[in-house]
Amino acid sequence: MSLHIEIEPLDTVFFRDNRPFDAGVDTVAETIFPSPLTLFGVIGSYYLNVKGISLLNFKKNGDDKLGEYDPTLTNTKLKIKGPFFKYDGELYFPPPANLWISGNNTQSHFIKPQDRKDFVWDITVPDLMSLEIPKIETAEPLTHYISMEGINHFLTMEIDNEVLEEFTRNEDDFLTKEDRYGHTLDTSSNTVAESLLYSARHLRFKDKLQHQDILKAKFMAVVEGITKSDIPDGITAIGGEGRMARIVTEEMPDKDKLVAESSDVLDKIKQNKRFLLYFLTPTIFQKGWYRDWPAEFTDSIMVGACVNKPAFISGWQKSGKGSTGKPRNLSKTVPAGSVYFFKAQKWDETRFENFYSKYHCGDSLSDFYQCAGFGTVLIGAW
Repeated sequence: MSLHIEIEPLDTVFFRDNRPFDAGVDTVAETIFPSPLTLFGVIGSYYLNVKGISLLNFKKNGDDKLGEYDPTLTNTKLKIKGPFFKYDGELYFPPPANLWISGNNTQSHFIKPQDRKDFVWDITVPDLMSLEIPKIETAEPLTHYISMEGINHFLTMEIDNEVLEEFTRNEDDFLTKEDRYGHTLDTSSNTVAESLLYSARHLRFKDKLQHQDILKAKFMAVVEGITKSDIPDGITAIGGEGRMARIVTEEMPDKDKLVAESSDVLDKIKQNKRFLLYFLTPTIFQKGWYRDWPAEFTDSIMVGACVNKPAFISGWQKSGKGSTGKPRNLSKTVPAGSVYFFKAQKWDETRFENFYSKYHCGDSLSDFYQCAGFGTVLIGAW
């Protein structure tokens, strides 16, 4: 069994970005969408609190469900996929980097590899083809999040105007940003230190009364390795300043993937002998945006990649005494929503079906923090 865990902030929440911040010097602390590391820490800490296990004891002795303490998060029994937005009972995923729109969100444009013999790259990546940007002047990358139903259309590249309108939402539909202000105390006098004011940008998740139901925005993650009895519904701290959030869990059969495998997608891939990887979560590759793909990719070559600016992610590694600890190394990640394109050099239908089943919303493709939710992909056709 796996768990679908909903995390509903009860107050504003704050997730620090990677930039240094000091009151009186850099006076504004920006907030970001939480990384998978944040959700992994929230869920792991909540489990330990429910079981009455201290972090120090877990580091020393491990746990039957969590296994041995592994700071690299590469081989832990607890595994997550997420975080994602959930609103009105529907999951929403990051906008694919190769999906552009124009005409006030009424026209869709797919960026695909183009076989142009006259194009010469200034980078040494074999077999890479150029990507052609839409020629319409008003075209721009999609910034809206796509629902589960919309993603099913995207994975077969069959998004029309009605899909864009019905199955996408702006981030503003989920949350609003609020500035909070504070100051630093002079410890010698316990008064406000001169010139040390600061502000922090918090996120407030929205709710709305619709008919007789209250629609609330929340985070959602899929968790493996523990059961509902290990994580009962309750309240926990999340993000900077330890703001409160409600945790609600639901058990799901292991065979029910978050995004189901699609016979339509598979049929189209088999017909064209081409597929794409759409990254649901940030991913860390040793070589930046490029990587040496695992053995399952030996039948295929990467011919294109649509990748936005890198996202820099760190994290806080607790020492076991209160909130003390140290920051994790800053990592440059391929951002969620990135799309990589592949063509088959030779075709083995059974081999590809096994590959599709393994990686479609399955095993991580990240080189680091695989168990913490990095490197989750969906496989589509192009």
